[in-house]
Amino acid sequence: MGVAPWIDEKAATQPVARTRAGKTRGTVSTAPRVSVVKTAFLHLVGFAALSAVTFSLMTLMGRSMQAAAHKQRSNAEQRIEAARLDVLDLGRQVTALMSTGALDRWAVSHGFTRPGLAKEPTRVNDQQTDQT
Repeated sequence: MGVAPWIDEKAATQPVARTRAGKTRGTVSTAPRVSVVKTAFLHLVGFAALSAVTFSLMTLMGRSMQAAAHKQRSNAEQRIEAARLDVLDLGRQVTALMSTGALDRWAVSHGFTRPGLAKEPTRVNDQQTDQT
């Protein structure tokens, strides 16, 4: 008698008889038993292969996403530098427009005079005029 009283040791080592559908009744074919260790090993190998493929694909995806982020960063840095230069140029233009000489030129060209100044002839558009 075996480890468990309901398992026959002789039957556990012999092939299992199975009937196949489609054949006449009474025909029996035998399928060899597959060991538990071999089945567990095959499952382990399949799991390892699936894990390796998944790891490889995720690594590839991660690297491509990192490259895209790097490219976006360099494009953003270029846009920031261009914007910084534009702001500096606008600042220079505003400073030039707010200078006393620029304001005086604008006032003269639009017919304004500063109070308290003596009337002097000025040149506007290459013509000599008298301020009144």
